[in-house]
Amino acid sequence: AAFSYAQSERMVLVEEGTNASCGPCASQNPAFKTLLDANTDNVVSIKYQWYFPGYDPMHEHNPEEANGRFDGYYGQNGVPTSMLDGDVPNGNTPGFDPGNLGWYDGAPGGYSQELLDNAASVPASFDMNVSFDLTPTQITVNAGATCTQDVSGDLKFRICVIEKEILFDSPPGSNGEAEFYNVMKKFLPGINGTAMAGSYTVGDEFSVTESWNLENIYDIEEVAVVVFIQDDNNKEVLQAGFAPTGNFQASFAYDAAVLDVVGFPDFSCENTVTPMVEIRNDGSETLTSLDLDYVLNDVSGSVEWTGSLEFYESATVELGDLTF
Repeated sequence: AAFSYAQSERMVLVEEGTNASCGPCASQNPAFKTLLDANTDNVVSIKYQWYFPGYDPMHEHNPEEANGRFDGYYGQNGVPTSMLDGDVPNGNTPGFDPGNLGWYDGAPGGYSQELLDNAASVPASFDMNVSFDLTPTQITVNAGATCTQDVSGDLKFRICVIEKEILFDSPPGSNGEAEFYNVMKKFLPGINGTAMAGSYTVGDEFSVTESWNLENIYDIEEVAVVVFIQDDNNKEVLQAGFAPTGNFQASFAYDAAVLDVVGFPDFSCENTVTPMVEIRNDGSETLTSLDLDYVLNDVSGSVEWTGSLEFYESATVELGDLTF
């Protein structure tokens, strides 16, 4: 049998170091997002919430890997700075700094449609595949690649779990930004990735499976996965892939979770409270009833809830006035 492979259509990888207390980040990120959103067919992004210049709660969720990629691997020391397929574009990069605005190397404001089009026109050496399964507590990623153009190098296969959209009620840092996109949450198994063979010929395949117990996820429905093959000899990203949604699975048939308890004031001289409990169905079967047992100081009680919650739907249950 004979097999033939066409050149792979490229998925461009854009990585950015940013920070929720960085003024220039707030000024450049909106237009940068608009440009990236117009190219989702062939561009995917990862945002590293860096430690400088100020507070950023998303950085504190995984500082080692955010710093390890942005300044450790790429040697960058200022935000916002962006890498295009592993390279920091500069004034000599066609399509960067449109209009001769004098942007610094890697500035998101210096990106243009021409720059992304040029990157997408470069033939890729692999076809990528990626999918993932999610339970309320764990993600399992199945990913791989098929070589479509002979290649060699110090190749690493990297898997990055991102959160596509994080929306705060008020800015978490000092720069006014309250919306963040494609934020890096975890590399699997780590930022060094998984070593591939030193060379591949057309038709050769690579596959890997990695799992992670979810941590510091704001909204599990926003979890997605970016994969890419990078040559650590020169940091060139040879190809990227993206799974925007996964297969959501329950661990058990019946599994009710308490997400939050609200209704307690920070301070009160009264001896009556009216708490509410947010519940969620983490089981595969429809949840139609449950008993909420509670203890407040030495006062105990129980509230029966009835309704209909499908997998991962939530509801709020009022416990009524409780006196203590």
